[in-house]
Amino acid sequence: IIAQAAVQANRTRAAIRNPIGSPARVSITVTDAGGRILGIFRTSDAPIFGFDVSAQKARTANFFTRTDAGTSLVAAGLGGYSTAMTNEGVSLNGSTAFSDRAVGFLSQPIFPPAASANFSFGPLSKPLGQWSIFNTGLQLDALLITMNFLTGTTPCTPAPALSRVQNGFQIFPGAVPLFKGATHVGAIGVSGDGVDQDDIIASLGSVGFEAPAGIRADTRTVRGVRLPYVVFPRNPNLF
Repeated sequence: IIAQAAVQANRTRAAIRNPIGSPARVSITVTDAGGRILGIFRTSDAPIFGFDVSAQKARTANFFTRTDAGTSLVAAGLGGYSTAMTNEGVSLNGSTAFSDRAVGFLSQPIFPPAASANFSFGPLSKPLGQWSIFNTGLQLDALLITMNFLTGTTPCTPAPALSRVQNGFQIFPGAVPLFKGATHVGAIGVSGDGVDQDDIIASLGSVGFEAPAGIRADTRTVRGVRLPYVVFPRNPNLF
């Protein structure tokens, strides 16, 4: 899986690198269904931040696709988010394969994203009047933060019931769950270039282990809006 993703990274036209026409440079993480890291690979000169973020992405896609995702949120004292997802028709019970793009879509304070009228907030977000970079919704509520954001140094760790996402949720695209047939077995996360580039690298890495088409997030609608799964850049390949 990692090798497939690395091959695609070397083919993918980077969005954030000079000179134009350079290949993407990324970190690639594969986890099992328990969120344990099976392997991380960093291509030459990939941004350092992606090493941690790729693991966050993989663990996020893995967590939301698990059959016990909703009950784990309840155990962590975050049952309101689980209930909100159920009320929107996308229960966190393993019936939907969530990509990180889908999770991020549902985490927006303006839902659907870019709506100009008649919008509300996503089921994983705080309302727009309450939302801030220090109060985003599930992504921050899941952390046990006992410090001042600006002066503290205590690590941000998740509630014990969320040990499968031990370095936190990530809502940027670039991760998809992995399946063997109909059985969910883990996820792949990619970070280091544009999110569309990360998406295509993760998706091509998952070949042979894709989520069943009928349960992918892009077969689900929330408030009449179809959820995204992955988005690829136009003419993505250098060769």
